Amino acid sequence: MKRKLIGILISILIMAISGCISTNGEYSVSNSKFQIPEGWSNLQGPGIGANQNGFAYGDKQTIIMVIEQYTNESEFNSEYSSYSQFGSAYNVTTSTKTINGTQIKVFKIIHNTTPNLISTYYYFQKNGKYYSIYFDDTRNNKDQSIINTAIEKVFSTLN
Repeated sequence: MKRKLIGILISILIMAISGCISTNGEYSVSNSKFQIPEGWSNLQGPGIGANQNGFAYGDKQTIIMVIEQYTNESEFNSEYSSYSQFGSAYNVTTSTKTINGTQIKVFKIIHNTTPNLISTYYYFQKNGKYYSIYFDDTRNNKDQSIINTAIEKVFSTLN
């Protein structure tokens, strides 16, 4: 699990630096389509899996978002439960959020060695499909309204 997190972070940083960007509009992950708010750039390249789609916010790309669709409930539950096993290098808090009547499970991970990097995972089921939306915010959560807007836009347009 920790290796996956570190791998995703490194891949996303490489993509952000290389400027692999496409235009806004309708995007897909696996067999689902969704939209994102303005200001987000689509990241393409290594590290973004077949069931994932990645985005960066703003010119300095201080927020990274990865949307993943799981192939089945078992894979979803396995990934979700793995976040309870982080070691002492991380401070993990859990909560729930409700959008349009759907309960979303939230993990917020603060990296104790890099406290200005906050990773937040949103896990939910919609239309019989299982998803997570992952954010890395390098500005110590100063952009929570941008993240909230992105979550609501993706969730409301996801089919």
